[in-house]
Amino acid sequence: PVIAAVNGPCAGLGFCFAVLSDLRFVERQAKFTTAFAGRGLVAEHGVSWVLPRLIGSSRALDLLWSARKFDGVEAERLGLADRLCETGTALEMARDYIRDLARSVSPASIMVMKQQVYRHLMMTLGPAMEETN
Repeated sequence: PVIAAVNGPCAGLGFCFAVLSDLRFVERQAKFTTAFAGRGLVAEHGVSWVLPRLIGSSRALDLLWSARKFDGVEAERLGLADRLCETGTALEMARDYIRDLARSVSPASIMVMKQQVYRHLMMTLGPAMEETN
């Protein structure tokens, strides 16, 4: 698993890293922006593919077009933050999550499920069910 702990500014390439993570632990006061449009750039590093899948196409377009700033609370509301954390706790909460996984679940199971989830984004239900069965 790739887990992001966001506790401050998260913009541009940093935003891409967070979006490309499997889970995001985000502190309330974290500040996000896509930043690309304000610099005359396109959505880089796959963010135009991943972001709509996380939060929906209209919300993704809003964030990409406006490059507006938003905090961790809004990130959770949008579906970008998987865990909303109090100030100073995101890194430790992410570490605790990883430790819990290491203690209680099969690494092989996690690996296969991650492969399934991302591969099945490109499939219809029938073939995905056949593959898993």
